[in-house]
Amino acid sequence: MASVTSALRTLSLAICLSLLSQAASPQSAPLLISDSLTVDPERQIFTATGNVEVYFDGAKLTAPSVTYDQGGDRFSIEGPFVLSDASGTSVTYGEFAELSPDLAEGVIYAVRQVIEDNLQVAAQQVTRSGGNLTEFSRVRASSCRICSGSDIPIWEVRAEAAVHDEAAKTVTYRHAQLRIRDIPVAYTPWLRLPDPSVTRADGFLPPTLSVNSRLGTRIGVPYFKTLGDYADLTVAPNIAIGGNASQTVEGRYRRFYGNGYVELNGAVSSDDLSDASLRAFLFSNGHFLFENGVDLRFQSQSASDPTYIGTYDFFDRDRKT
Repeated sequence: MASVTSALRTLSLAICLSLLSQAASPQSAPLLISDSLTVDPERQIFTATGNVEVYFDGAKLTAPSVTYDQGGDRFSIEGPFVLSDASGTSVTYGEFAELSPDLAEGVIYAVRQVIEDNLQVAAQQVTRSGGNLTEFSRVRASSCRICSGSDIPIWEVRAEAAVHDEAAKTVTYRHAQLRIRDIPVAYTPWLRLPDPSVTRADGFLPPTLSVNSRLGTRIGVPYFKTLGDYADLTVAPNIAIGGNASQTVEGRYRRFYGNGYVELNGAVSSDDLSDASLRAFLFSNGHFLFENGVDLRFQSQSASDPTYIGTYDFFDRDRKT
């Protein structure tokens, strides 16, 4: 969601400069292309209409109409508009936007964003205030591709509101709900996560989905904890939906050293599929390269019983360091 505001901030400056410069000289940069450009000198309003395209610093905006009110210091984008960021990893769709040139104040309606061709975020309305706060109302987010013949994603997060604080680099969700096949399975009144620009921070990771004929459907809710600059811990409780009422917690510890690394993977489960009250496994691997040329690699594997790992499909997902 952070890329919506950063891309719009770039385009807001481009639109203002383009409308002003093209009214005086069509050769000036940044580039604005449209079927027509009208200027109202008395009201100080510049309007570009018909297949409007704005290019600036690699970002691109296409819209039916863009208007800049120089006197009111506001610009309006008539949708449906499409905004692509410079990296090409984020595409934002909207119906209407009215913003100040510095994006400190304003509102965007009917926003949908696709990030990395995977994560989809939709909001009924986006409001900017205070220069660094962006509030999304009626938010829906999912990285699950919709199955053929159905418009319902396998999993989805819905929230009444989400507030992005650019200064603190956080996204705070209010009244958030995790849904599986449109069925609510988890709820929290308040949840704060690092924004997408943060590369390492404590917080929840995207949920995982596992389907097993003996265990039914399980939702993993991983939590990532940094342990300094060179180590981290991920703990993932599994929520069972139908099937065997198993209780499982997965964990992963990673530690990086100057000449190598150590990684531990494990899990503990309680179910009625075996006589043991608890079932567990612990795998380790590491690699160290010493100054004397010694290349040390090691692995260890231990499990409470031979069927535990296969039953739970622990390694159906990539767990490489």
